[in-house]
Amino acid sequence: MPKLYLLLLFLPFSIFGQDTVVKKSFITNTRANIVYRGIQNPINIVVPDAKHFSASGLGLEKKSENGDYILTPGVGKEAKILLEIILKDGSKLQEEQTFKILNIPQITAKLNGENCSKCIFEFSKKEIETAVIEIEIPGFIYDLNLDSILKVESFELILPKKKIQILGNKLNKTAIAEIKKLKKGTTIYISNVRQSNPLNICFAGSFNDFKIISTD
Repeated sequence: MPKLYLLLLFLPFSIFGQDTVVKKSFITNTRANIVYRGIQNPINIVVPDAKHFSASGLGLEKKSENGDYILTPGVGKEAKILLEIILKDGSKLQEEQTFKILNIPQITAKLNGENCSKCIFEFSKKEIETAVIEIEIPGFIYDLNLDSILKVESFELILPKKKIQILGNKLNKTAIAEIKKLKKGTTIYISNVRQSNPLNICFAGSFNDFKIISTD
């Protein structure tokens, strides 16, 4: 998973009080100061020439002594991290970094590895019987380990004269038995895909239905 790096390169800026120096810093990171709401955004803070520093902010958690932190933003449009630093010469610094909070892009469901919201899938009965529904976030660079975080909890298989509620992401024995009875060219639907969300991650949009035509 990419990390956000706060690399502080201090230049003289102004002085407040007798021993507190606030200096301007150049701060770089891999996401252009963007963090995503509801997930653990990895951040690494590096303060050159520091004797000690502390970092604080809403949703910020220290993970290691190597400057590794996790920022999990909640409500609002911005998240701020405040650094209080003591350099080796005893001077004190304060730095504040602001991140823009974005929602994770729209999640989608894919069927047998394919994601197509307006397509008609032409599957053999065997392909329908072994179909697997999964969840993905197209184009999202973070590895969220979706298999462990977001799982398909249930979906509906809609047949010409029957609707079957199915738990999990695969057809059950009852559904497979019904698929075996289908005539060639029969249209069925997979609808109302529902996913678990134990971390209460904020997502945009909802899942589309899958339209499938039996080819045998």
